[in-house]
Amino acid sequence: MEKDPAARYQTAEAMAQALSSAGTHPKTPSEVFHAIEADLSNLAETARVLEQQIASLKTRVARASAPPPAPPQKGKRSTGSVQKLEAGPFVRIPPGEFTMGTQYGAWRSFWANAGDERPAHHVRIRKAFEIGVYPVTQAQWEFMMGFNPSGDRGTKRPVESVSWNGAQEYLLRLNALGDGYTYRLPTEAEWEYAARAGSVADPEASRDNAWLVGNSDDITHDVGQKQPNAWGLYDMLGNVWEWCQDWYDASYYRSSPVDDPPGPSNGITRVIRGGCFRDFAARPAKRNCFSPGLRLMSGGFRSVRQPRD
Repeated sequence: MEKDPAARYQTAEAMAQALSSAGTHPKTPSEVFHAIEADLSNLAETARVLEQQIASLKTRVARASAPPPAPPQKGKRSTGSVQKLEAGPFVRIPPGEFTMGTQYGAWRSFWANAGDERPAHHVRIRKAFEIGVYPVTQAQWEFMMGFNPSGDRGTKRPVESVSWNGAQEYLLRLNALGDGYTYRLPTEAEWEYAARAGSVADPEASRDNAWLVGNSDDITHDVGQKQPNAWGLYDMLGNVWEWCQDWYDASYYRSSPVDDPPGPSNGITRVIRGGCFRDFAARPAKRNCFSPGLRLMSGGFRSVRQPRD
């Protein structure tokens, strides 16, 4: 092919002849034309897809960056049945013991990040607790907070674009109801214990029980549409990440206590679990972390409650 602008091809025949002599196909003017036409069509389709993705990302960033509206005025909520909307259904998780973390070899660490999941260690949950059957929904969040930060809107979809700090504010308001329970985030150990639901293995998510890259269409979905785990919990894997109470420390498992691990006493990031609709795979033992002030576009949470003493 000519590199000198003065020697560029004046006709399609000249270009085809040069392509042929260079051992490059197509060889005829007609094939050259159709190849260029196909390339232009592919470029146009790629540009269209990129334009849609950029527009979607801009919308999400704008919603995540916008300051929340003023909270609703106090004193206007009734009690009784409406509290079911605010708190949601819960499942009682019994005390028990399990092996937390994983002990996989390097072949799986590419996607498992097995370094911070090791060593597998014995954990004992000594007190029963109740955990939400579903992640907190947008209807629940908006009722309590007066606004909806989510990018993918739907009253039955999990609330997302929520920071750890935002989850704490929601739980603070929930506790102000005075319904006889104390609401909080699960500890990392409680979350994994509930997600495993008595399984000794570290089961991988499937299309039957999780919204992931292969079936989510890059959006969140209404809670409760996939199969629950053995303890009746939906969407523990996939759909949205779920904040836990703990600070994150990649080496915490090396010194974690057996009884009711509370997590590190301090840190920079908070633990988040379960994977989301943009992940290719998810497992109960998979760990992740983000800054507590980050309104993660795929980040949500579910509540834990215990009777007040």
